[in-house]
Amino acid sequence: MPFQKNNQFGAKKILQENLDEQPICFKGRKGQKEAIKAVPNWQEQLRTFVDDLIAQQKIVMSSFEQLFSSNRVRSILAPH
Repeated sequence: MPFQKNNQFGAKKILQENLDEQPICFKGRKGQKEAIKAVPNWQEQLRTFVDDLIAQQKIVMSSFEQLFSSNRVRSILAPH
């Protein structure tokens, strides 16, 4: 018997933000797939980690661009 839509006992959405329709997929090391399932709230923790990783990369790239756009670095790297 299929589960009826709008059933009062249906699953409730607990996420604050909408999820992308396409999943992020990667191959983990052996044993990670089974072990991560034992971590409470692992999916939300992983989403937060990915957000932090992206933010860190943006900071690094911004710093790198600022460093190499300065005139001092250009004068050091310029051929004499």
